[in-house]
Amino acid sequence: MSINFNETLPWLGSSVDALARTPIIQNVNETAWIFAVVETGHLLFLAILGGAVFGLNLRVLGLILPDMSAKDVERMVRPYYRVGVAGSLLTGLAMGLTVARTLLPSGAFFIKILALLAAIALSHVLTQQVRNGRTRISEQGLLAFATLFWLGSLFLFASTEGLDSGALLVGLAGAGLLAAAVQRRLRPVVMGFSTAALALWFVALDGSIWPGPTQLAGWFDHAALAVVVVPALGAGIRGLQTDASSKLLALKLLAFASTLTWVTVAAAGRWIGFS
Repeated sequence: MSINFNETLPWLGSSVDALARTPIIQNVNETAWIFAVVETGHLLFLAILGGAVFGLNLRVLGLILPDMSAKDVERMVRPYYRVGVAGSLLTGLAMGLTVARTLLPSGAFFIKILALLAAIALSHVLTQQVRNGRTRISEQGLLAFATLFWLGSLFLFASTEGLDSGALLVGLAGAGLLAAAVQRRLRPVVMGFSTAALALWFVALDGSIWPGPTQLAGWFDHAALAVVVVPALGAGIRGLQTDASSKLLALKLLAFASTLTWVTVAAAGRWIGFS
């Protein structure tokens, strides 16, 4: 299964082509050094954005900066986050318009945009909750939509032929992050279940774990993964809880989801050339 912008928004192609024919975009596309400058700027803004996002997320998870409060870290990274988001979007848009014909039919690009919307929304909700100590009703709705967008992007990533191995990297990042963030006594449990899940997933990429009718085999593969993934997540959540309140646990889970969503964005971007 592969979903892209050409299939979901067929009218978008003509609109993007019209923008791509504007003198400014044509000049960028035809002048090598201008495109190189834009691409370099895009990478720099991504580095700034990544530092701001992961700095706050890892602090909320208790992995870095133990002597600083999460609120102080949020205040410190706030300007970098805003500059990173704005710069990445502007330079990414400029680059995307020059190669729109190759991006619109790309399943990986569709997944990246879906995950990007979710990542920005999750980071916004996290920063607001850290800054204000509470989540407004509007932000709860945004959180729900962002979670659905992220889960949808993960589903497409894992079910699209040629991209499913990229989704494995997201799972690997999640397993490592969860193992690092939980209590030490629960790390072997989380790592054991996560290793089993990733191994089953890796085997399933090349063929069914259980030979048989295709549909039945697919259900068996998913059931086998669920048997090990669910306990891993359960142990991870239990490990994140420690002696914290339910409010702090929710904040940690939000930071965990936000981190993995940005990892999904990065992985989908890397796999654009393979879709």
